[in-house]
Amino acid sequence: MKNMLALTLLFCSSALLVVTQSVDAKRSHTAPSPTAPSSRDREEHPQSRAVEQASVPDRAPVDPAPSRPTELLITRASKQHDFRVLMNGGCTKLFAGSDICEGPAVLSVLRKGSATEIQRLTFPNVSIVRSESNEVLVNTAELHEYQGSLVLDDFNFDGHQDLAVQVGQDGPYGGPSFEVLLYRAHRGRYELSEPLSALTRENLGLFEVIPARKRIATFAKSGCCYHVTQQYEFVGTKPVMVARHIEDALGTEGFLVETTEDLVKGRWVRTVHREPLPDWGHDW
Repeated sequence: MKNMLALTLLFCSSALLVVTQSVDAKRSHTAPSPTAPSSRDREEHPQSRAVEQASVPDRAPVDPAPSRPTELLITRASKQHDFRVLMNGGCTKLFAGSDICEGPAVLSVLRKGSATEIQRLTFPNVSIVRSESNEVLVNTAELHEYQGSLVLDDFNFDGHQDLAVQVGQDGPYGGPSFEVLLYRAHRGRYELSEPLSALTRENLGLFEVIPARKRIATFAKSGCCYHVTQQYEFVGTKPVMVARHIEDALGTEGFLVETTEDLVKGRWVRTVHREPLPDWGHDW
């Protein structure tokens, strides 16, 4: 991360430290923290721009301002369940030429390989995102890229796949936001987790899942030069922050200041490291 931040600053003049250039070629992975930037400071997230073709069941195009229902059958997201999305008002593009269409939707959880409905979930809005092959995008949460309409993964490390449904572009910089539902095996149902859902509205897209450490990680940033990574562990079904890493080159007079904080036996341990940035102050 250090090298990526320095590389970004090579392209910034000393008088223009707060630029909206990304830390790397795809933009930075982190940001300040739980507060979304104001509309004045917002960058446009790649997912919030650009040719949507919604389909029934998975490939047929939909009108830019449809009046007929749109039904999607998604079978590739999970080994345990299939999913049917019904949008009675159709799927409307975010804007002309967008890769995303949206609308109120009913999501049916189906028994794998059958039309048997196990659970029905209603959403005021669902975002349908398409891959280059025009399939509904699922199971991808790559930072600063298009993220899936549905993402299935074991978010709380209890051995069962959970579900994230993309419900809008309400994150910082116009990024995707999700409703996150944890699978309750004893009930055979997905149930909303508001704490996990809130993390997607406050940070850059869906959190990263780190199975080896049984943690999830969020990323936030403020412009080019302030980046925050936070890691969480689960206490029951609730995420609790246990680590934070901040990279700050905003107003630090040619230095990168790295702050690492870890929760150790109930107490926060903090270390700070400063180092000069190469080519600081060069007027390009």
